[in-house]
Amino acid sequence: MTPKFDMKIELNRFVKTTLVVLGVLVAGCIGAFAFFVARSAHAKDSGEPERVAAQIANFTVPKGFRETFGLDLLFVKQSTMVATDSAKPMTIMVQGLSIMAPKDAADESIVASLKVNCSKLHPLGDDLLTANGALFTLHRFSCVGAAGTDNTIEYEAGSFTGKMPTVTILAFAPQASWSSAPIHALLRSLH
Repeated sequence: MTPKFDMKIELNRFVKTTLVVLGVLVAGCIGAFAFFVARSAHAKDSGEPERVAAQIANFTVPKGFRETFGLDLLFVKQSTMVATDSAKPMTIMVQGLSIMAPKDAADESIVASLKVNCSKLHPLGDDLLTANGALFTLHRFSCVGAAGTDNTIEYEAGSFTGKMPTVTILAFAPQASWSSAPIHALLRSLH
Protein backbone atom coordinates (compact mmCIF):
# COMPACT_ATOMS: atom_id res chain seq x y z
CA MET A 1 0.00 0.00 0.00
CA THR A 2 1.20 3.39 -0.96
CA PRO A 3 0.70 6.08 1.66
CA LYS A 4 -1.71 8.80 0.60
CA PHE A 5 -0.22 12.21 0.03
CA ASP A 6 -2.56 15.01 1.04
CA MET A 7 -1.66 17.91 -1.25
CA LYS A 8 -3.93 20.33 0.63
CA ILE A 9 -2.15 19.77 3.97
CA GLU A 10 1.32 19.99 2.39
CA LEU A 11 0.39 23.17 0.49
CA ASN A 12 -1.06 24.74 3.63
CA ARG A 13 2.14 23.92 5.52
CA PHE A 14 4.23 25.43 2.69
CA VAL A 15 2.11 28.59 2.57
CA LYS A 16 2.23 28.99 6.37
CA THR A 17 5.99 28.48 6.44
CA THR A 18 6.49 30.94 3.61
CA LEU A 19 4.28 33.54 5.29
CA VAL A 20 6.12 33.15 8.59
CA VAL A 21 9.50 33.53 6.88
CA LEU A 22 8.31 36.55 4.90
CA GLY A 23 6.78 38.07 8.04
CA VAL A 24 10.06 37.70 9.94
CA LEU A 25 11.98 39.22 7.03
CA VAL A 26 9.57 42.15 6.71
CA ALA A 27 9.61 42.74 10.48
CA GLY A 28 13.41 42.64 10.44
CA CYS A 29 13.58 45.11 7.57
CA ILE A 30 11.12 47.47 9.28
CA GLY A 31 13.06 47.22 12.53
CA ALA A 32 16.37 47.88 10.79
CA PHE A 33 14.88 50.84 8.89
CA ALA A 34 13.37 52.30 12.09
CA PHE A 35 16.69 51.88 13.91
CA PHE A 36 18.60 53.53 11.05
CA VAL A 37 16.16 56.45 10.81
CA ALA A 38 16.12 56.97 14.59
CA ARG A 39 19.90 56.79 14.72
CA SER A 40 20.19 59.17 11.77
CA ALA A 41 17.74 61.64 13.33
CA HIS A 42 19.49 61.50 16.68
CA ALA A 43 22.91 61.95 15.14
CA LYS A 44 21.95 64.80 12.85
CA ASP A 45 19.57 66.79 15.06
CA SER A 46 22.61 68.48 16.48
CA GLY A 47 21.03 71.80 17.30
CA GLU A 48 22.26 73.28 14.02
CA PRO A 49 19.03 74.44 12.38
CA GLU A 50 20.93 77.04 10.32
CA ARG A 51 23.03 74.29 8.68
CA VAL A 52 19.94 72.23 7.85
CA ALA A 53 18.06 75.29 6.54
CA ALA A 54 21.00 76.14 4.26
CA GLN A 55 20.75 72.67 2.69
CA ILE A 56 17.03 73.15 1.90
CA ALA A 57 16.98 76.59 0.23
CA ASN A 58 18.81 79.92 0.33
CA PHE A 59 16.62 82.20 2.42
CA THR A 60 16.87 84.73 5.21
CA VAL A 61 15.04 84.10 8.47
CA PRO A 62 12.28 86.75 8.74
CA LYS A 63 12.82 89.62 11.16
CA GLY A 64 11.42 88.75 14.60
CA PHE A 65 12.00 84.98 14.12
CA ARG A 66 14.73 82.59 15.19
CA GLU A 67 15.60 79.11 14.00
CA THR A 68 14.92 76.62 16.76
CA PHE A 69 15.04 73.17 15.21
CA GLY A 70 16.74 71.38 12.35
CA LEU A 71 16.04 67.81 11.35
CA ASP A 72 18.12 65.89 8.82
CA LEU A 73 16.75 62.45 7.93
CA LEU A 74 17.38 60.22 4.94
CA PHE A 75 15.11 61.91 2.40
CA VAL A 76 13.75 64.83 4.43
CA LYS A 77 15.24 67.93 5.98
CA GLN A 78 13.26 70.38 8.09
CA SER A 79 13.99 73.77 9.60
CA THR A 80 11.63 75.35 12.11
CA MET A 81 11.50 79.04 13.01
CA VAL A 82 9.45 80.63 15.77
CA ALA A 83 8.52 84.22 16.52
CA THR A 84 10.63 85.81 19.22
CA ASP A 85 7.64 87.82 20.51
CA SER A 86 5.72 85.42 22.75
CA ALA A 87 2.71 87.78 22.67
CA LYS A 88 2.39 87.03 18.92
CA PRO A 89 3.26 83.33 18.60
CA MET A 90 3.87 82.02 15.11
CA THR A 91 5.80 79.10 13.63
CA ILE A 92 7.26 78.68 10.13
CA MET A 93 8.42 75.26 8.95
CA VAL A 94 10.45 74.73 5.79
CA GLN A 95 10.81 71.12 4.69
CA GLY A 96 12.92 69.78 1.85
CA LEU A 97 12.35 66.44 0.13
CA SER A 98 15.06 64.64 -1.84
CA ILE A 99 12.58 63.65 -4.52
CA MET A 100 10.91 65.84 -7.10
CA ALA A 101 7.17 65.95 -6.51
CA PRO A 102 4.78 67.78 -8.84
CA LYS A 103 3.75 71.09 -7.26
CA ASP A 104 0.07 70.06 -7.16
CA ALA A 105 0.95 66.81 -5.37
CA ALA A 106 3.17 68.63 -2.87
CA ASP A 107 0.44 71.18 -2.15
CA GLU A 108 -2.17 68.41 -1.80
CA SER A 109 0.04 66.54 0.68
CA ILE A 110 0.26 69.69 2.82
CA VAL A 111 -3.54 70.01 2.83
CA ALA A 112 -3.93 66.29 3.64
CA SER A 113 -1.56 66.59 6.60
CA LEU A 114 -3.47 69.62 7.88
CA LYS A 115 -6.74 67.69 7.63
CA VAL A 116 -5.28 64.94 9.83
CA ASN A 117 -4.80 67.48 12.62
CA CYS A 118 -7.90 69.53 11.96
CA SER A 119 -11.32 68.11 11.27
CA LYS A 120 -12.74 71.58 10.53
CA LEU A 121 -10.26 72.94 8.00
CA HIS A 122 -11.67 75.89 6.05
CA PRO A 123 -9.98 77.28 2.92
CA LEU A 124 -9.54 81.05 3.05
CA GLY A 125 -8.22 81.50 -0.49
CA ASP A 126 -4.81 81.80 -2.08
CA ASP A 127 -2.15 84.48 -1.87
CA LEU A 128 -0.15 85.02 -5.04
CA LEU A 129 3.32 86.36 -4.44
CA THR A 130 6.05 87.17 -6.95
CA ALA A 131 9.58 86.98 -5.55
CA ASN A 132 12.84 86.93 -7.50
CA GLY A 133 10.95 86.44 -10.75
CA ALA A 134 9.05 83.39 -9.49
CA LEU A 135 5.34 83.17 -8.78
CA PHE A 136 4.39 81.51 -5.49
CA THR A 137 0.90 80.33 -4.63
CA LEU A 138 0.28 80.15 -0.91
CA HIS A 139 -2.88 78.44 0.26
CA ARG A 140 -4.57 79.94 3.34
CA PHE A 141 -6.65 77.94 5.80
CA SER A 142 -8.39 78.35 9.09
CA CYS A 143 -8.77 75.52 11.57
CA VAL A 144 -11.42 75.73 14.26
CA GLY A 145 -10.89 73.44 17.23
CA ALA A 146 -7.22 72.71 16.56
CA ALA A 147 -5.68 70.16 18.92
CA GLY A 148 -9.00 69.54 20.65
CA THR A 149 -9.43 73.15 21.80
CA ASP A 150 -11.77 75.98 20.85
CA ASN A 151 -8.85 77.91 19.35
CA THR A 152 -8.78 78.96 15.73
CA ILE A 153 -5.44 78.54 13.98
CA GLU A 154 -4.54 80.20 10.68
CA TYR A 155 -2.28 78.38 8.20
CA GLU A 156 -0.51 79.40 5.02
CA ALA A 157 1.29 76.78 2.96
CA GLY A 158 2.87 76.21 -0.42
CA SER A 159 5.72 74.53 -2.25
CA PHE A 160 8.63 75.45 -4.51
CA THR A 161 12.00 74.17 -5.69
CA GLY A 162 15.07 75.21 -3.72
CA LYS A 163 18.40 73.48 -3.22
CA MET A 164 16.29 70.36 -2.72
CA PRO A 165 13.92 69.26 -5.51
CA THR A 166 10.74 69.78 -3.49
CA VAL A 167 10.46 72.36 -0.71
CA THR A 168 7.27 72.91 1.27
CA ILE A 169 6.64 75.83 3.56
CA LEU A 170 4.01 76.03 6.28
CA ALA A 171 3.29 78.89 8.65
CA PHE A 172 0.75 78.77 11.44
CA ALA A 173 -0.39 80.91 14.34
CA PRO A 174 -3.44 81.57 16.50
CA GLN A 175 -5.92 83.67 14.57
CA ALA A 176 -5.39 86.65 16.89
CA SER A 177 -1.67 86.86 16.06
CA TRP A 178 -1.79 85.82 12.39
CA SER A 179 0.18 87.77 9.80
CA SER A 180 1.24 86.73 6.31
CA ALA A 181 4.15 89.18 6.38
CA PRO A 182 6.81 86.77 7.80
CA ILE A 183 6.18 83.96 5.30
CA HIS A 184 6.09 86.51 2.45
CA ALA A 185 9.37 88.03 3.70
CA LEU A 186 10.97 84.58 3.77
CA LEU A 187 9.88 83.84 0.19
CA ARG A 188 11.03 87.27 -1.02
CA SER A 189 14.46 86.58 0.51
CA LEU A 190 15.01 83.43 -1.60
CA HIS A 191 18.13 83.67 -3.72
